[in-house]
Amino acid sequence: MLDLSKHYYETTGTISHSTGCDPEDRMEIRILGPVTMYRGGIETTFDGTKPSTALAGLLLAHGTVLSDARMSSYLWGDRPPATASSQIYTYISRLRKLLGPAGTYIVRRQPGYALSLGPARCDHEEFERLSRVGQAALTDRRFEDASRHLSAALRLWRGPALANVTEFLAANDGPWLEEARMRALEARIEADMELGLHARLVPELTALVEGHPVRERMRTYLMIALYRSDRQADALEIYQQGRHVLAEQLGVDPGQAMNTVFRGILDGDPTLGRTADGAGARVVTTSAWSRLRPAMLAPDIVDFTGRNSELRVIETLLRAGSAAPAASGESDHAHRPARAPSRPVAITGMAGIGKTALAMRAAYRCLDVFPDGQLHVDLGGLDERPKDPRQVLGWFLRALRIDEWAIPDSIEERVQLYRSRLAGRRMLILLDNARDESQIRPLLPGATGCRVLITSRHSPTALDGVSLIEPGPLSMDEGLELLSRVSGEARIRAEREMARRLVELCGGLPLAVRIAAVRLHARPHWQVASLVVRLAAERGRLDELRTSDLDVRSGIRQSYRELAPHARRALCLLSHLDVPDFPSWAAAEILRLPHDQVEDVLETLVDARLLSFVPGAGGTTTRYRLHRLVRIFGREAADLEVATAPELAAVLDRALTAWVHRGYAAQAAPVREGEHWLEDEKSALIALFRQARGAGKSSCAWELGQNMARFLDRCAYSEDRVLPVAPALGAARIASRNRRRQAHAHDAHRR
Repeated sequence: MLDLSKHYYETTGTISHSTGCDPEDRMEIRILGPVTMYRGGIETTFDGTKPSTALAGLLLAHGTVLSDARMSSYLWGDRPPATASSQIYTYISRLRKLLGPAGTYIVRRQPGYALSLGPARCDHEEFERLSRVGQAALTDRRFEDASRHLSAALRLWRGPALANVTEFLAANDGPWLEEARMRALEARIEADMELGLHARLVPELTALVEGHPVRERMRTYLMIALYRSDRQADALEIYQQGRHVLAEQLGVDPGQAMNTVFRGILDGDPTLGRTADGAGARVVTTSAWSRLRPAMLAPDIVDFTGRNSELRVIETLLRAGSAAPAASGESDHAHRPARAPSRPVAITGMAGIGKTALAMRAAYRCLDVFPDGQLHVDLGGLDERPKDPRQVLGWFLRALRIDEWAIPDSIEERVQLYRSRLAGRRMLILLDNARDESQIRPLLPGATGCRVLITSRHSPTALDGVSLIEPGPLSMDEGLELLSRVSGEARIRAEREMARRLVELCGGLPLAVRIAAVRLHARPHWQVASLVVRLAAERGRLDELRTSDLDVRSGIRQSYRELAPHARRALCLLSHLDVPDFPSWAAAEILRLPHDQVEDVLETLVDARLLSFVPGAGGTTTRYRLHRLVRIFGREAADLEVATAPELAAVLDRALTAWVHRGYAAQAAPVREGEHWLEDEKSALIALFRQARGAGKSSCAWELGQNMARFLDRCAYSEDRVLPVAPALGAARIASRNRRRQAHAHDAHRR
């Protein structure tokens, strides 16, 4: 085995161009190797991995705000300490002192911090600049310039990037930084190959192929270099080794470029021997899309269920303005695509609500109005590193028959080429799992005949003219139908009541219902009641709602990890309340926050799709609702986010205090206002009464029940309006009689 160390990184380089400031104060930050900081050529050391992680995280945000939640995940992963916010502040303060007066500073911008480099220089930014210049020169076939700039870019590397940061940041950003280095290295090798340096490249390429055995482009370069060095047999052996490695490690065959070179070597293709004087030496060949119409949609969901009203709305929006061109023989103007504005359609909602399935079904129902095909990408919105729009544009441009060498490097040029390519076409673009508007905007077409369908947990309301569709949980009938389609109609019909209970335990969440159905389908010897028993206990329910690659907990966790620590804590505390919904004043009491602050926190949870809002019974108030599976997740997470068990226990006490006091105030209000208040709070009062009794707080439960009883007597409620609260009232009256008996017995004993 060859020693890779002398081939892996070129000689360490420095950032060469002038900063325009006093050399004694010149600041330089390096992350392409261990994270280091220099002022006037003197290195500043870090005390541990946390400060270097904070600096690198801010630097890689490229001047944008790095949220406290993301910083926390870089520093501690998914297990931040209770003091995360204060520790982050401490690390930022240390960095500010280290940065000093050199014009580089860290500013606080909600919901996090941003780094302004000012006159300072960063090796990563210099690497990207030199790489762009080198790639552009390669595209223009200026191979000497390309090799010079790309070599300079590679000399900035001093070892694996981010070598002294936490494992969390290294795992998140290290791979894509290394991929950027490899792409620059491949481009430099291509330039050197064009310059006829193939003999000199053989040892370097041999080491690189040994270190990266599944990297086809590098192996293909080695095959060409060997062939040009009159080593045809060795070149064919490298191909066979690669074919074996790809099959063994990835289960795939070599790609088009590698196969084309292989056949060229077998046939003695003279173009493989050309260098800069000929056009045949480049590894990048004609795109595999060159004769295909893009049809990138994933398979439709065979057992898709319900959502009829949402489908009708989406289909109407997608078809609007996408009618086929006029028939032959009409004016030229009639052949142009319809000029209706292209209004994006966005399906939003919580994890597991079925956004992607709904989008896919709607897309398939509208294929007839998009004869030029469909583009589809999963943008990975809540992944650690979402898809870069620049990269996605590269995929789309290849699918639109743009050769690799003709795709521009800058995102601005890619956007212009993409929109120009779509002009005059009628295509559907499905952007699945988008993070936010900044990820979506570059992928929007200018063409009026194209339509964009988006799925996202966040509502992209800043997009011009966007139409929002927000599906809720499945109805009971829809849930039962989904169970029947996946696990068998006869089975569900035989245990109808148990099946209804199963849908209830899943909260009507499509993903949860599907997982339950899949588990039943996989175990034909199970009764539906068996799975109901497994799901009945909250503590293990999310463990049961997991199978293969489907997992309810992981979807909720993705949204949860995006929250700032104070919002996580709020969710955990509110999850310990068993009420179906609650007003903001109750949350303010539970969280011990002023009303204006608590509304900000609640709306943050709404934006994260961990909380939903529902109108009050009177229609004039807004109430908030936790999905039952989110509530279970919040209780699990409380062990990490809330310091003490007494604080969790205090949630119920604070809630009881809030509702009892509000109840007394409502009784003193005019009758109509009191009626509206009781209509809004009736369900919450019943649930709270039961939770208080279950927790052994009989005194509080009695006071709450008496509160309801006085209300009903005062408002002269009819029998049908009393029935829903009758069990609570009955229990309250029993408790009242017991209290009176205890008081009489106590008085008698004293006498």
